[in-house]
Parts: sequence; C-alpha cells; structure tokens
Amino acid sequence: MVCDILYILRILGGLLEDGKRLGRQGKLFASSIIFFLIISGGCVKNAVKNVPEEEGLRDRIVTYWGYKVKEEFDKSYAFEDPLFRKKITMVNYIRSFNTARAKWVGAEVEDIKIAGDIAEVAMKIKLSITVSSARDLIQEAPINEKWVKVDGLWYHIPRKEGARQSDH
Repeated sequence: MVCDILYILRILGGLLEDGKRLGRQGKLFASSIIFFLIISGGCVKNAVKNVPEEEGLRDRIVTYWGYKVKEEFDKSYAFEDPLFRKKITMVNYIRSFNTARAKWVGAEVEDIKIAGDIAEVAMKIKLSITVSSARDLIQEAPINEKWVKVDGLWYHIPRKEGARQSDH
C-alpha cells in the first residue's frame, strides 16, 4: 500500500513538473491528490509500523519454542502465563523438564486463530526420544496450544492450565 502511494506521488510529481502535460485544472487536481496523500500518509505510516496481531504472536511463539529447544527454560519461563508463574516457581518449572526422556529438537507454527485475547495455535513439534543408550528416535507430533494476551503481550498457557480462569 505504501509502495502504491509512493508510485502515485512519483507519477503526479512528474506530471506537475511537466506543465505542458497538465492544464490548470489538472495541476489543481494533482496538487489536491498529493496534499491528501501527504496528510493521510501519516496514517498509512502508523499502520505499517504496527505489527499485525498474528505476526506479533507468531514471533513470541517462535522465540518461546526456540528457548525450549535450546533448553533455556529460565527464558521460556518468562513466556508462561502470569497466572501460572504465580503458582509455579522458576525452579520448579525448570525441574519439571529434568526427568523427561524426550527432548525438543524443533517446532513449527502451522496455524493461529485469534479470538480477542485468546489464541489457539496448531504446532508441529519434533522430538528426540531416547530409546536406548545408543539410539534416539526422532518423532514429529502435532500439538494444540493456547496463548493469552495480558497487558499487550502474548503468553503461553501450559496444558495443565488449559482452562485458564481470568484473574486480570
């Protein structure tokens, strides 16, 4: 959209410079359009600066899962729902991953559906499962997650907390 406006401005600017191609009414019309585009350009500029809701959520999901794949659970903890973090300390959160025989090796967002401050996210998770001391099995699994928007930021709702009770 911004590119279209710039293209129109370039054409109209060229027409204004070449007085032979436009009469007096044409110049007035072109000047009016340029004035309108400049005035409304601020609105367009602000709309372009705002990251769409889904893109912002997608970025948070990718960052969250990146931390989990790298086993940086102290960082993924900050992406968990604030209500969850009130109940579960970071130490207990990190400990809960120490007993797993499976390790996340990848995550991919497949679909996002946002309804107000709640989002349902379809994911494909890639796991490395320890079968024996000499062998791991790589497995892909689809999962569905929920995310909640609190004070303008999206947070992961852990599975056990799936039916989140609003406290905000």
